[in-house]
Amino acid sequence: TEDANVAQSFTAGTSTDYGTFKWFEFSGSAPVSVTARYFWQDERVLRKLIRGGDESPPQVVLEPVLEFDDVVFTHTPTAWTYNDSTKLWSYTEGKITVTLLTTHDAGAEFPATTITATLISDLRPQIDLPAPIPGRLPPPTPPANQVGFRISGEPNLLQGTYRSGNGANLTFDDSSYYVTRGSGSPRTVTWEATSEVIDYTTITNISIEFVGRVDRSGISQSFFVYNPSDSEHNPISGYAGTPDESSAYLTANTDRTVTFEFNSSDVAYVNSLGSKVVKIKLMATDPAVFDHSADKLVFKVAGTPSSNFFRDFAVDTNPTIEVGSVVSGDFTGLASNDTTYYVTQETGDIIQWSAISEAITLDTATSTEVRFVGRTTKGSPTMQFYVFNPANGGDGYPATPNATTTYTSINSDIPTTFFLNSADLAYVNSLFPKEVRIRIKGSGGGAQWRFEADHLIFRVKP
Repeated sequence: TEDANVAQSFTAGTSTDYGTFKWFEFSGSAPVSVTARYFWQDERVLRKLIRGGDESPPQVVLEPVLEFDDVVFTHTPTAWTYNDSTKLWSYTEGKITVTLLTTHDAGAEFPATTITATLISDLRPQIDLPAPIPGRLPPPTPPANQVGFRISGEPNLLQGTYRSGNGANLTFDDSSYYVTRGSGSPRTVTWEATSEVIDYTTITNISIEFVGRVDRSGISQSFFVYNPSDSEHNPISGYAGTPDESSAYLTANTDRTVTFEFNSSDVAYVNSLGSKVVKIKLMATDPAVFDHSADKLVFKVAGTPSSNFFRDFAVDTNPTIEVGSVVSGDFTGLASNDTTYYVTQETGDIIQWSAISEAITLDTATSTEVRFVGRTTKGSPTMQFYVFNPANGGDGYPATPNATTTYTSINSDIPTTFFLNSADLAYVNSLFPKEVRIRIKGSGGGAQWRFEADHLIFRVKP
């Protein structure tokens, strides 16, 4: 009974083990792990206690017990249950039921008799509700795959002081930040962000993925979902008084990832819009001055895309240089066709590097187009493009390139586009997560020629 009352968990046993209770004791300077294991041996039920790695000799709990099955431990877990109709939680107390079976053989005056005794002991209560708060709609079950949509334009800073960065810094988890400083009393940073247009006919699920950091520990951060149609929201601001997600940064200067699902009311509101967009508000507060640095904000959506929907997936890690060297830039310069270049230089008249797309979060890709823009600084080199597929053998790249472009003018951007063939598309669809890997190889530019890559994306249709 005492073990059950203090236990934080119970694990059912196998073979001749009935099960093990586990808890932590906090009487000293550090928590001490304690387990109490119950098992059957030599017609006895024994208890073995391990406290902080120190084992105590087994204690006899019950004897004689002729068979292991004469004692049965039944575990009823502690559970909170949410009723979507009443919007209320109900609590089921956890317990351990121990059933004892004793058989008396038949005698001269009495037949054989089986006596059953039952001992019920309550488990340590679970005090906290799991989430969400009672009275609010629970979030839909997240799907296996979602498509990520990014912020449109710039964050709308409502309170705080702008320090550095912009909306483009929220595209990747790449340690490039949109930085703001808290103002007012208490010090507060508040900004809004709106997604790019979501070209879906119907949305079934929306979630947020956010990565950020602060320069002081203990700072609280909350997210609010915009939905002026919800009666629980302020009709003017469109936000609820209670955040949809709230937590704190326990460590300073360390990136922290936050994810949460929209409830069904907020998903329904987005579906009601002619041009579907998602809008949220972020708020961080602390009594003292602090800097808030946002690294990534993605709106993840599942549902039915429109017939002309496609999704562009970028390169989210630096290319692998196989021949040649990097002069300047990194993978972030490849996200947009904006004359921000990833520059490489030849070795032995060869430039060769490979790149991998970010995870393609679609159930099935029906077509994938590689879209590339680049230029040469010298000569008339030829760039060859290869798609990785292990079926090619060797290092996975084919002997014949999937596309070829010759650069006849220097310092002039030239596009290259091509689609994956059916075999390569089937290989991509077999992966989880899905990704496309390509190799780019150039030659013919002469000594010290450089190639400047401006744009590389993978346009995928579901």
